[in-house]
Amino acid sequence: MPTVDARPLVPVQRAPAPVSLQKPRVSSRKRKRGHRKDFQRTIVLIPAHNEEEQIAEAIESVLAQTYRAGLVVVIGDNCTDSTLEIARRYPVEVMETVGNRDRKAGALNQAWEKYGQDARFVVTMDADTILDSRCLELLRQQAVKDPKIGGICGRPLNKVPPAGMSVWSSVLWRLLALDFAMYDQVLIRRKYATEVLGGFGSLFRNSALRDVAALHGNPWAVDSIVEDYRLSLHLREADWKIRVAPHALAYTDTPITLRALWRQRLRWSGGTFEELVRAGWKPWTRRNWLSYSMIWLGVLLRIAMLVAWGLIVALDLPLQLEWYYALPFLVSALDRLVVSLKMRHSNWLNHLLAVAVLPLELMTLMGQCWSIRSTWLVLRKKPLSW
Repeated sequence: MPTVDARPLVPVQRAPAPVSLQKPRVSSRKRKRGHRKDFQRTIVLIPAHNEEEQIAEAIESVLAQTYRAGLVVVIGDNCTDSTLEIARRYPVEVMETVGNRDRKAGALNQAWEKYGQDARFVVTMDADTILDSRCLELLRQQAVKDPKIGGICGRPLNKVPPAGMSVWSSVLWRLLALDFAMYDQVLIRRKYATEVLGGFGSLFRNSALRDVAALHGNPWAVDSIVEDYRLSLHLREADWKIRVAPHALAYTDTPITLRALWRQRLRWSGGTFEELVRAGWKPWTRRNWLSYSMIWLGVLLRIAMLVAWGLIVALDLPLQLEWYYALPFLVSALDRLVVSLKMRHSNWLNHLLAVAVLPLELMTLMGQCWSIRSTWLVLRKKPLSW
């Protein structure tokens, strides 16, 4: 793989180019399904449930791509707002799901069955995502270059900070932005190998989706709360590679309240553990099991540390602190500061949070709490909430 710039968050989010709002004329050669047969083309599927505030930006970012998709389908899933009315202003296909009770996975399966059978590549993106103007071009380019790639996703970056945030929401947003940046560094160290193809923007080889459907009935599992992760496991099970395209940028939302963050991460953590339990110890799950074990090792070490400090205080044991005990914290803070200095939209508050111990410790503690909670729910076979 070619050498890439190690600066994760430098690229500037480009504004989509103006697009025509007039629907294209339907050729007489087009099939009744609403699209022509072309095994070389790429189609884009955008599932949307009540996304009236963001659907326009998502569509415009797709229509402004340097590589134009053969078909863009907005999948309205039980919408009760004006999502579909907004989508119909653009030259895209608008589809409404029929009797879907399986959320995003059901919507994607219905759209793939109707529109995706004669495409070469299928792109899925969430309705709150904005693609950089070269994202599809670069995703498709890398997939064409390596025929063993079954799926490849964009490089996830957070959107610009929302206007009108409270002080606490701003702090949370910037902590999560730092989390994005640190994850980006992990991707660079792994040479852009990934365990999951994110819903924010992924391109799939259609033959790989057909392999998964042949094995499991549908590409997207309707009984999983993390359908993107399940599909990633199924692709690897079918001997397809999954990757991240380093220069294909996808901008996505982050929660700005603790409640929204807790619900999101509880679903991600619990859904991941649920899928690992379901799949067992397999070649394509071993790294995930090891990662999950490291989370629990961190929990146990924190408990041991609290017990040790409790005994020191309760028994009035002598304790002598040396300056070099602080070295690991200083090295870690310096690493985060370097990442923070390279981030987009960073300011003095980002840099202060990067070196502050307490906010990041609280975030780590919260992460361990949702890991414990989600594991408990899965082991008791309790449903995970959206």
